[in-house]
Amino acid sequence: MPVAQEGVPYLDTFHYIHLNGSGLELANHNGCTAIASCQHTQGCATALRYVCPQCGGIHGDSNRLYCNVCYPLYYTQTAFGTIMKGTPVEYKGKSIPPRCSKRDGPYPDSKATCKFRNYSSLKYQNMERLMALYNISSPSGREKRMARFITDELSRMGIPYRKDRHGNIYAVKGNRESYPCVVAHMDEVHRRKTGTYAAHLVAESMIVGYDHKHRRMTGIGADDKNGIWVCLKCLESFKAMKCAFFVQEENGCIGSRKADMDFFADCRFVIGCDRKGNGDIITRVHGMELCSEEFLETVSPGRYGYHPASGLSTDVHTLKARGLSVSCINLSCGYYEPHTDREYTIWEDLCKCYRFVRHIVCCHKNVSSHKARTEKTFMYSYYELFGTTGYSEKEYIRFMKKYGMEPPVQNKTGHGNKL
Repeated sequence: MPVAQEGVPYLDTFHYIHLNGSGLELANHNGCTAIASCQHTQGCATALRYVCPQCGGIHGDSNRLYCNVCYPLYYTQTAFGTIMKGTPVEYKGKSIPPRCSKRDGPYPDSKATCKFRNYSSLKYQNMERLMALYNISSPSGREKRMARFITDELSRMGIPYRKDRHGNIYAVKGNRESYPCVVAHMDEVHRRKTGTYAAHLVAESMIVGYDHKHRRMTGIGADDKNGIWVCLKCLESFKAMKCAFFVQEENGCIGSRKADMDFFADCRFVIGCDRKGNGDIITRVHGMELCSEEFLETVSPGRYGYHPASGLSTDVHTLKARGLSVSCINLSCGYYEPHTDREYTIWEDLCKCYRFVRHIVCCHKNVSSHKARTEKTFMYSYYELFGTTGYSEKEYIRFMKKYGMEPPVQNKTGHGNKL
């Protein structure tokens, strides 16, 4: 077999040979769209180029069927990635119709300026404020822009407020012996948003974030901007209301740890709206009860599609642990996949949360006194967990008592003493 010179392919090994202005094009077998070009491969037939089935042009992208000219005729960029035109997107059980994908942008039904076609309808009232919240960057420790937005809204509504030295905001509307209270946190886990980021309404129900420059979804910070929206809506709707906005919840509830507890002395109850989903009413965190049975019976969560559940540490849990002596709860407020770039809000679920909060405020007129009680939880003995080595017995007992656990009396391995 003859040996080819370096940089020169075997012409007799190719089925298709074509000479055009860009060089010699070679195909390995009949009908194959992968070709090699002497000009573009320096004579080596190992590099592939591809024939566009639409125009017959040549391109080098192995991930695309069409060339750069024809590609936009068949595909479009959306917040859910590149999809074929006319194809609906299935996302989290919802079918996003093709009309929500547009060649010039991901969503024709919304704009970064939050102007919607049916904006005056009851369904979309107050969505402008929500979208404005989503378009504010407020990473933990850098909540100044969010704080400025909140105080501007409070000033516009004529509601007095004050800030503490940590950055927490306290607002009081009306003059009453006792107040309902709703709290939220101002920070988010997401990094600073670029100038090409915007929140978008999809299929008249779902709100997502999209970075147009980088062409990818970005978290909207609905955890806990949805809670801020509920707080502002309550202050706007009721004659008497207290609201607190905390900093750095995502960094370990720093704001609520340093909050002024005197602010809550005349509160009937405290509601946090900082839970994903649409049906949880958090009544217990780490074994600590947050509210009384009387409170739950009065507010009837089942009528509004809410059911008691256990949750993780949030601001209301921190306030309770600091000695707050009224019932506290944390509600699902319509956001999903928090702390990810896929985070989104279902508008109806957020409105459902507000309706339930409104119901609680209207139906529970008395102070719901409640002192935190932590149930002791059974834990396996030290020796069942660690054997005969590891932490000392005193450290083991101290550890369990610290977290409200009951150390069982059990024989040591190989000894007659009891722990």
